[in-house]
Amino acid sequence: MSERPLGSLPSGDATAASSFQRSATISSAAPLKHKDKKLSMQTRDRFESLDLEVLLCEFRAVAEGKIIVEDEDPEPAASEGEAESEWLEHAGFGKLAAKVGRGKAITEEDIASETRGLTSQQVQAVAMRAESLNRTLKQSKKADRGDARELFLSPQQPTETEDRLRSFTPDVSDAITRFQDLSEEDQAQVQCLNLIQLTSILEQHRQTFTSRPSSKQKTKKKKKKDVLIFGSTLQAIAERDCQINPQAMENPNMPIFFSNIIAFLETHGVEEEGIFRKAGSQARIRQLRQTCEELKGNVDFEKLEARPHDVSALLKQFLRDLAEPLLTLEYIETFSATQQLETPEIRVYALQLLVMLLPPVNRACLCKLLDFLCLVASRSTVNKMGVANLAVVFAPTLFFIQGQKGQKMLKEVELQVSTASTLKTLLEHNKKLWNVPPDIIAQIRFVNESRVTGRKQRRSEPKRKSGGKKDKRAATLPPQKDYPPADVQWVTSSTETPAVRCTVNVSCDEKLHRVNVYDNSSSKDLLQLVPGTTPADDSLFECGGNIGMRKLAPNAKIVPLLRVNPGLSLVILKKA
Repeated sequence: MSERPLGSLPSGDATAASSFQRSATISSAAPLKHKDKKLSMQTRDRFESLDLEVLLCEFRAVAEGKIIVEDEDPEPAASEGEAESEWLEHAGFGKLAAKVGRGKAITEEDIASETRGLTSQQVQAVAMRAESLNRTLKQSKKADRGDARELFLSPQQPTETEDRLRSFTPDVSDAITRFQDLSEEDQAQVQCLNLIQLTSILEQHRQTFTSRPSSKQKTKKKKKKDVLIFGSTLQAIAERDCQINPQAMENPNMPIFFSNIIAFLETHGVEEEGIFRKAGSQARIRQLRQTCEELKGNVDFEKLEARPHDVSALLKQFLRDLAEPLLTLEYIETFSATQQLETPEIRVYALQLLVMLLPPVNRACLCKLLDFLCLVASRSTVNKMGVANLAVVFAPTLFFIQGQKGQKMLKEVELQVSTASTLKTLLEHNKKLWNVPPDIIAQIRFVNESRVTGRKQRRSEPKRKSGGKKDKRAATLPPQKDYPPADVQWVTSSTETPAVRCTVNVSCDEKLHRVNVYDNSSSKDLLQLVPGTTPADDSLFECGGNIGMRKLAPNAKIVPLLRVNPGLSLVILKKA
């Protein structure tokens, strides 16, 4: 049985949709308009896979279920200079921002020194912000006369960096790298480079990157003292769970309530027809909500004999009521802005860069939610909720914002379609999203190797929100330490068949094992060569050289890796 579009559901199952009529349908000859403004052809093209009528009704239903108010005591918007300084700090250019703070203009020499290892387009993104800060200095008259000169950005030309980066990019035999398989230091570098790369891409396509707002900008939201789950933040819930009941947590970044509600729906909801579309009983949902608050989120929905449609509606309520959206106030608009990029490939690439910028708790919850929604879509022959339908009914939950931004969204059809299109793309490419793009890994290798060889390099470390303190819950790999080098010895002539390409040291339990490496040797093969280890229980890590620490996928080829990072150590560690 094929998936049935939401617009064709029986009238009894689409009450909300029947309450709203469009003046023109997708198939009508007259162009669809909103407030007498034609929608772009790019938006109209997406109508083929998204039911616009139901999407608009979902946004209306969300608005009707919430009191839309103006932001309480909103702070004045950040000035251009404040926004640009924030961006530079989060991209790892704190020295440049600090220089402007001292009333000194940023020079071309400063840019050249601080951006070594970046591509010409990335340098352009940094220089544009430096130039903006220089103009701000000039206008405020804080700089010495003649010091706040403009940076004359040269036309983009192939640079030495681009040429060198090609030599750091392994061929396709080098397996993918998941973000969580990198050390904390490497993750910080990835986030800096992702921010710079994403900004350059959006600006090349004439899209505005919404940078992180200053802490001075953020509105202080009043919360009820008894609010523990609904209306709180994911960060606050996870921190409380870590203190009160850490043994019940799936992982340190996953609130117990979120794990429990997803687990229940995985068991009882994926084959329910119209899951996330049918509303459930409001009385039962209110009772479930009260119980969740009383039990601080540690709820066993099985024992409560909860119904799937009630629980699915509760999940949507939880996400809508978060004091800080799952996609965060910093990046929620940028998520939808990616859909204005020209090609599907660049849109997916931009979302890859963006999801890794989310805080650890938000990133973990988004990953779990997308995995679950993909599971629901895989049962669409039974539940009638494929990817397109899920995108339509769930986008208003993820993208609706309280206050003026929420009111603006309710008035702009094109923005609403973009949010559904964004969620559809996230679902269609869920597995790829969490892989670090090969060009970013190559750039990390280039920057790190430049440091080792003594060339002056900036250290890419993002500003931490928690006053410079590390988030211990964000760490996903064991602490780094010095391991014996792999000591790669290439074999020029081998009598074995297949031929041995080289021999390397592999460290395991503080013992060194010398093993042969062949053309097709993978991480899994090396694990099988070391006595007492198995791919099921152990993992092979690449440590040092031009990377901090990276867990290798079982199919990662060893020979290309040794050529890209000859100074590495190969270490076997037990799986967590």
